[in-house]
Amino acid sequence: MWARTADLNTATSAHFHVLLADRGLTRQDSSQNRCDLPIIVLQVRELAVLGMADIQRADDHYRKLVIFALAGILFGGVLLSVQFESWIEDVRRMPVEATRESLTRVLSWSVGIGTVAIAVVGCYFWWWGRRVRRTLRFPLPGATVLRDTVVLEGQAAASRGTLLQIFGATLVLCATGVAVIAWWAVRTFDAIHG
Repeated sequence: MWARTADLNTATSAHFHVLLADRGLTRQDSSQNRCDLPIIVLQVRELAVLGMADIQRADDHYRKLVIFALAGILFGGVLLSVQFESWIEDVRRMPVEATRESLTRVLSWSVGIGTVAIAVVGCYFWWWGRRVRRTLRFPLPGATVLRDTVVLEGQAAASRGTLLQIFGATLVLCATGVAVIAWWAVRTFDAIHG
């Protein structure tokens, strides 16, 4: 037991120096650049615990693309919010019958788009989990990752794949539930005011 711990500490120390060298740091530099040190130590501990597992490096170009895509989605959300405020002002000036029809149409479209989006993401997670379980490797071979990721293989990868499939199935069930509740609410609203 003690010999194994000593071997692990020696291996951890060796990987620590390798990670410092990968980042272009020396031991003196690492003491001055303390913000990177916890990340390096965490990566070394992950390596030690997982038996010196491989790390799949992040793709900086892909990371920038994702950041720009998220910024675009945020900008689109702001534009939709402004358009929604304008639409609400128009709805307030409409007659009651036209208001009800407009609100029902917008609610139906919003719930429909949201439900389909959630269901598609759920199906994607299910598919991703199935592929992870089939290849027994996470992340998948050739996959692009946003951050440096420890490669899991065997049972650990199968467990991760199962979690992805459970999450995907949960999203699909949530989308189905939202669709059923929205349909029920629209039907009830029409019955009350119809």
